[in-house]
Amino acid sequence: MGLVCTAVCLTIVLPLVTVVQPAGATTHRDATGITVRITSHTRFSLSKGFVGLTFEATTAGEPYLDPSQSNLPSYLADLGQGDLRFGGQSSDLNVAWQPDPTQPLPAWASSGITPGDLTTIANLAHATGWSVDLGVNLLHYDPAAAADEVGVARSALGSSLHDVEIGNEPDLYFYFESFLTIPVVGIPTTYPAYLTNWDAYEAAISAANPGVKFAGDDFYLTDWMPQLTKESEKGLSEFTQHFYPQADCGGGVVSPEQLLSDGSFDTEDSEIAIAQGGAKHRNLPLVFDEFNSISCGSSSPAAYEFASSLWAVHALLDAAAHGVSSVNMQMDPDNCNSYTPLCVPDLSAPATMQATPIFSGMQLVGSLEGGKFLRTGVSPTDPLPDGVSDYALRLPDGNTAVVVDNTTDVPVSDLSLELGRGAQLVSTQLLTAPSIDATGGVTLTTSTPTSSAPTGLTVPATSVEVFTLAP
Repeated sequence: MGLVCTAVCLTIVLPLVTVVQPAGATTHRDATGITVRITSHTRFSLSKGFVGLTFEATTAGEPYLDPSQSNLPSYLADLGQGDLRFGGQSSDLNVAWQPDPTQPLPAWASSGITPGDLTTIANLAHATGWSVDLGVNLLHYDPAAAADEVGVARSALGSSLHDVEIGNEPDLYFYFESFLTIPVVGIPTTYPAYLTNWDAYEAAISAANPGVKFAGDDFYLTDWMPQLTKESEKGLSEFTQHFYPQADCGGGVVSPEQLLSDGSFDTEDSEIAIAQGGAKHRNLPLVFDEFNSISCGSSSPAAYEFASSLWAVHALLDAAAHGVSSVNMQMDPDNCNSYTPLCVPDLSAPATMQATPIFSGMQLVGSLEGGKFLRTGVSPTDPLPDGVSDYALRLPDGNTAVVVDNTTDVPVSDLSLELGRGAQLVSTQLLTAPSIDATGGVTLTTSTPTSSAPTGLTVPATSVEVFTLAP
């Protein structure tokens, strides 16, 4: 839902945000002398490959996807080894499968995906070890074209083709009709109609490509969730949902305070709970395959300032801690002033990308992949202040990482961590920037502490710090 929106979105996107607030972190009470106790395991983990990326279908031919000339592979290495999704709104609205690039596009399409584009994506996947999810156009009904596209993708990608996604946000097709320059007859705007079309696509794709896996339903809203059954979309390997906690439709501006508010994270928890219901009903893992901070164009500065990095750490860890299997962060590489983690700042160098602040938050979380979440607790008489969150993970090497995300403008000082007798502090990792509204100067640094005692610790204002403890 991230790229196309008008004022109409205010009728369907929650939460509604139009109030402009001053930038800067919210002041809270002094946070001193707090003890965080790390106890037993939970049943959730931060899976390998948790942090992924979503590219719009319109980007398929861009130079930055070509590993022979792009610096994208080095950024992917910074995140680990995740999943690249190609789809989004454009895969339904205006991108067509173009098996022969010499032939004209359909009248409704502004661009196409060609066999050469899929080869480039395959080269990127093979060079980096990342997998690929491919979205095919459902809104412009053509199961045969989709089956052909998947066949070419499968030949190019091989085992790197992770899943096929049929359609994007079909629960919003009733709304996307307003963006079509050429009307489409028979758009499925009800769940039964959508399911009929989905089944036809699945049958055509599977007949031509036996064994291919599918992910779905790629909903944005939750209105169709009550209609799901165990018989719906048989054979899915993942249950996929989209999520943005805030929206700046119709010229509204989302402030850093709003993005980092309890409301943002409460909305995320509610969305996870609803989507988990749909996933569990069909015994599927839950994936947020389109995820970011501010929908409807993400033109609010908070989407590309350091506030977005603080949000990303909390939002990604919160998702994993509630059982989400993986997340694909939505991209908009042509617009550095947006929520995009990576962008092209100089159009004369179209294969050279740079990281925005949110990428550093993703990188921090990526460094913890493979960890298992532990329970944490603080004294009821001295709790963590509003705006400060904590997570603990037992890492694959046996050490424990404690993440403290401080979105306030007051340091957390004299912090103690309790993890059994003899636990020692072996390293710290600090994510910081000159201010919460900074667009540059973001640093993620790892240091060796001067003392091994996990006491008397400080987390600076508007920063994230990871304390690594050895047993």
